[in-house]
Amino acid sequence: MLEERAKRVLVVEDDKDIRESLDFLLTSEGYAVSTAPDGATALQWLTGNPPPCVVILDLMMPRMSGWELCAAMAADPRLRDIPVLVITASGTNVVADLPRHMVRAVLTKPIDVDKLMDVVATACPGAGR
Repeated sequence: MLEERAKRVLVVEDDKDIRESLDFLLTSEGYAVSTAPDGATALQWLTGNPPPCVVILDLMMPRMSGWELCAAMAADPRLRDIPVLVITASGTNVVADLPRHMVRAVLTKPIDVDKLMDVVATACPGAGR
């Protein structure tokens, strides 16, 4: 299971084009990628699968926002230590209400691919780059 976690990334993004682009990019770098279009779908995935090495998370989404997903993850002992990489169009100040121990980085859209890959590689040692 440790090997699976070292390679698994969950992308939570409501914009289909961004979600699919991140899936393609990460897969091409050797990561096993799962995707979710909103926080509710992501939470369902997280509670039914081994934890990923990192969650790449948009904040503004339908059904369940990124803030709500982080709060649910922080309240679950099995999920609260999963690193989160926030991607947002709203600037870095929007993460003030997120659990600080979870957020490893905040990237603004458009996403700097090199920075994204560096954060993912740090959160997922032994996989990808």
